[in-house]
Amino acid sequence: MIKPDCSQTQPSWSPDSNEIAFTNICGEDWTVCVLDLEHRHCRRLTDISEKSFGPAWSPDGKEIVFHSYRDGEHPSIYTMGIDGSRIRRLTDDPWGDLDSAWSPDGTHIAFTSIRHGYRDLYVMHPDGSNVRRISDPSGENRQPMWSPDSKHIGYLGWHTSDWNIYIFTIASDAIHQLTDDSNWNANLTWAPNSQQVAFERNSNHGRGIYVLDTRGGPPNRIRDSHGGCLNPVWSPRGNEIAYHRYGNGDKPSIFITDSSGEHTRRLTDLENGHFHPLWSPCGTRVVFTVLQNGLRALYITDADDRRARRLLDVGPGHLQDS
Repeated sequence: MIKPDCSQTQPSWSPDSNEIAFTNICGEDWTVCVLDLEHRHCRRLTDISEKSFGPAWSPDGKEIVFHSYRDGEHPSIYTMGIDGSRIRRLTDDPWGDLDSAWSPDGTHIAFTSIRHGYRDLYVMHPDGSNVRRISDPSGENRQPMWSPDSKHIGYLGWHTSDWNIYIFTIASDAIHQLTDDSNWNANLTWAPNSQQVAFERNSNHGRGIYVLDTRGGPPNRIRDSHGGCLNPVWSPRGNEIAYHRYGNGDKPSIFITDSSGEHTRRLTDLENGHFHPLWSPCGTRVVFTVLQNGLRALYITDADDRRARRLLDVGPGHLQDS
């Protein structure tokens, strides 16, 4: 069952937009679950005792990569079938591995690890072979994000005095620094054309959303507020960016703007704060997180209206083992 005192977080859409994997947290029990949106059937894929989290679908929809403490005191990276079968351990490092991200073409998995001191970025094949470090080991690196064409990995790096954005190119092993400032850049998202990125950074009024062409040129501020505009996510169609905004006396809510920032609309208007929007691959729906009484719940809405509903019914009889 989904108990009332549990949180649901870290949603990941299936490639066909029909299912959502997520982490269900009940105290010290962390499990990976999948919800079938059409049939409202929720299944648990991992055991309660294993403390598993952070699921992400493979591009072909046949596997899920996730993290787990099932084999030790530090998290390792695993894959499994979408029914919870064929669990395979990909990494075995005593310091722990996180932030796994499947390349869109399915040939690599990027992740972070502190196995050599600082947190660095690594890539490997989906079977766990051919592990190699790709980031500059002189600083901290995190949040790997694949470009849609699978040719580049954008990430955040701290090598001087602040977080900046870097691009790693798979074919050449070249690292290109996109930003070089002290504006605390974060939460990178790629445009579908693989030539632009959106991200958040400090502005005159708080946190703002900026767009930057990876081929050159200065970042363009498209949205900001006196509180902040955070967690931008580019739509699969490339014409809009979803984000959450707070400040001006308002509770955090989800907004959508076009890529120029000229046309903005409010998507959610619920009693509690809403965070971390995530587009469905088909581009018609958005799932997001709502904070309720100290717990996190997942909600879903169509991208063209404001009728949000909770993703999961709470109570007995809604969660089954695979």
